[in-house]
Amino acid sequence: MTEDKVFFIDTNVLIYAFEKEASEKKEIARSIIDECFDGKNFLAVSNQILAEFFFIVTEKLKVDKDEAKEVMEKIIERETITKTRYTEETTLSAIDIQKESKMPFWDALIAATMLENNIRTIYTENTKDFSIAGITAINPFSSKKRS
Repeated sequence: MTEDKVFFIDTNVLIYAFEKEASEKKEIARSIIDECFDGKNFLAVSNQILAEFFFIVTEKLKVDKDEAKEVMEKIIERETITKTRYTEETTLSAIDIQKESKMPFWDALIAATMLENNIRTIYTENTKDFSIAGITAINPFSSKKRS
């Protein structure tokens, strides 16, 4: 697996994949996850993404905590999903990215984590937040077909 074939997945895409209501965004997000589980593509998440996912689905969407934990365990166990972590040094890089790009700090932390792990593409609904050098942001929900 090469870095250019690994797509970082933002929290918003995971949220849509596991929301309770049927929607076009849910279908698209589920297909991204399913393709990964079937070995057709490779995704990456960070410890930050997993924490954000758990918080949002349990606190805002009111998903049962055991159910949310089970989803996280499946993500963690899946070999086609690269797990990344941020470190103290990553937070310093995120500060520099935020100062240069004016992006929100938590998105800058995701960007710094991606760059440190040589992952250059992210599936996110918030493409404008990731318009920095070295990262390609793809909105899988836009009318443009995702690559």
